[in-house]
Order: sequence, then structure tokens, then C-alpha cells
Amino acid sequence: MRRTSKTPSHFPPSTHQRLNMYAMSATAAAVGTLALTRPAEARIIYTPSHVRISQNSTIPLDLNHDGISDFSFSDFYAGWTNSGVGALVLKGAPGNGFWASTNSAAALSAGVRVGPKGQFRGYGAMANMFQTFGSFVSWGPWVNVKRRYLGLKFSIRGKIHFGGLD
Repeated sequence: MRRTSKTPSHFPPSTHQRLNMYAMSATAAAVGTLALTRPAEARIIYTPSHVRISQNSTIPLDLNHDGISDFSFSDFYAGWTNSGVGALVLKGAPGNGFWASTNSAAALSAGVRVGPKGQFRGYGAMANMFQTFGSFVSWGPWVNVKRRYLGLKFSIRGKIHFGGLD
């Protein structure tokens, strides 16, 4: 392979000065853009708890500790002589919702990303049950599952957040 020597181009001093000024301006603009870019603000807050919900009662959930319930879990049961029906119901405050599967609160597997692409509802059942003459039938996404979590969408001071409960 034949090599050719290349001699550097020589620009007049005024052109050379303009190119240097352009390069410095472009660098300053890039650095300024990077300095103005705010990093994403995301925190994972985990609070372990285990709360039992008694029959025909409601448990409020206040996610940001402002004294206002963001979600509520209600255990509903109505019984008659030989039968009864019940449900564990989840309700979000106005503007808040949970990841839904049909009309129920979905039992999400690990790895599901909770975000704006989810299907959220404000009211639905987690589990249902029917009892008659000693037999008991239950159904719903949260019946007999382990290691699942509930996807949530909620507002704090007008800003939408996403999270989960397991």
C-alpha cells in the first residue's frame, strides 16, 4: 500500500480564530446543557407491615402521611342462615388508582414495571367469596397467591407517582 504524506492546511489567522471561537462556544453550550439537566428523582421507600382486616371493617392507607387516606381496603361480608357472600375491596381516593385486571386489583409478578402505561382503576375487588351450607368458594386475583404486589398510581401535591404494595 502506498503512503501519501498530507500536509496540514493553513488557514488565515482570522478563520483559525473563528473556528476556535466556534469550538469553544459549542463546548460551553454542551457543558451548560449538561449542568441544567436534572437527574431523575426516584426513591424506593419500603415500610414492612402486616395488618389484619376484620370482617366488615375498612383500613385506610395514607402513603405520604398527610392525614388523608390515599387508598382504603374494606372487608365486606353479608351472611344469612346457611349462606353468605364477601369481598375484599380496594378503593382509591379521587385521582388515585390501582393496576387492574378486568374489574379486579391485579396481583402483579416481580418484574412488572408500574408506570403510566398500566391500566388503572379506582375501585375493585381483590378477592371474593361465597359460602353455602358449609361449602366455601373463593376467587379473584389475590386468592392463594404468594410473592405478588399491587401496582398503585397516586397523586401527591398534584404530581403523579407510581408504586407498589406487596
